Formats: sequence, C-alpha cells, structure tokens
Amino acid sequence: MPICSFEPENNDEVWIVFDTDADKFLSREPQINLVRDYCSKTKNWFHAESNPCFELWLYYHFAEKPSFEGFHISKIWKSKLNEFICGGFDSRKYPLFIADAIENAKSNYIINEAGRPIVGSTELFKLGETIYKMMSDKIDRMRKDSEQ
Repeated sequence: MPICSFEPENNDEVWIVFDTDADKFLSREPQINLVRDYCSKTKNWFHAESNPCFELWLYYHFAEKPSFEGFHISKIWKSKLNEFICGGFDSRKYPLFIADAIENAKSNYIINEAGRPIVGSTELFKLGETIYKMMSDKIDRMRKDSEQ
C-alpha cells in the first residue's frame, strides 16, 4: 500500500521534510524509515531530514557551525536562533542567504552508519539546491541590491 496516492505531474517534485529530534521511545524511527524508503523508490519524491530540528537549516543561513552548548536538544534551537539573529529569522528577507545556508549545511553534513544525518547535520541543502537552481538569478540580484 502506498504512503500517498498523490502523483506529481510532469517535472513536479514532492519534498518531505522532517526533524530527527528523538522521542523518548524512538517511536518515530519506523515512520522516518518508511518515508525515506518510499521517497528513494518513487520518482520525483524526495526527503530531507534535519537533526535535531528545522531551525538548524535556518541557523546555517548565517553561521558555519553550531557553537553553543546543548545544540543536540531541539527545543533550545528556537531561542538560540532568536538570540543569534536579532528579532529571529525573517522569512521575508533572509532566504536571500540560501547559497550560504547550502554551503554551510553541506560542509557540516555527516551521516551515521544508517545513512541518517548526525546531530548538527541537515539534508535541507538538497531542497535548497533545487530551489536555488530555479531562482539563483533573482536571489543573487536581490541580495546584491540589499547590500548596497
């Protein structure tokens, strides 16, 4: 039985993004493994896992490496992100730094023996690369304009 009956059209892609933050009994592991397996076998379906949380990807827009105590705990990330970026991540202007986020995330990407990102690693650079390919001219132009 398929996970989903949705079928992308033409060159559409489906991306499933999830966090690795472990629950007490590791009950999410079977679902994560099922999604990863399904995406790897299904045309135009992709997954991007972030360990421990999505905020790691946002952090990589401005920093090369997590450098604070407790970065392995997902609930700490939101407050640290707000401390690091005055006022928090502004989705109206900070996506202009996606090329930096891709580079920083790739340079910190390490997988464990099961092929999953270790703490401090995210696969969101893969989705970022897809977006950046389509939008790089516009993003680069807007970033240059914002720096003047």
